Amino acid sequence: MERRTTECLKWSLRLVNIYLDCSFNIYVEIAYSDWVRDVAWAPNSALPYNMFASCSEDRTVKIWMQKEKTQGDWDARDLAKFEAPVWRLSWSVTGTVLAVSTGDHRVSLWKQSVDESWIEISTLADSE
Repeated sequence: MERRTTECLKWSLRLVNIYLDCSFNIYVEIAYSDWVRDVAWAPNSALPYNMFASCSEDRTVKIWMQKEKTQGDWDARDLAKFEAPVWRLSWSVTGTVLAVSTGDHRVSLWKQSVDESWIEISTLADSE
């Protein structure tokens, strides 16, 4: 039997409905003060939890984690407050490094440490 995977994002004022694999729904309330510009799922081949990141024009990035892979609450952590609106997010293939692209032509790389905090490991500006 072929398993069909679909990903749909529906945006309304402060609610994101994310449908995965048509078999379950995840409802996450996102408390941003401006438009959400990107949502990126972390590949979780070796991670013991589900994780995605979201970013906004309000200059913030949130990391969302679900400790129980198939059910449970989603906990959000603020990654950082940036100097410009955040436009794009992209995970490394292993899901351990997050690239963040901002409106001031900068890309920063972030890695999760052992204590689950996030550390900026590199930054590249347009002028470099």
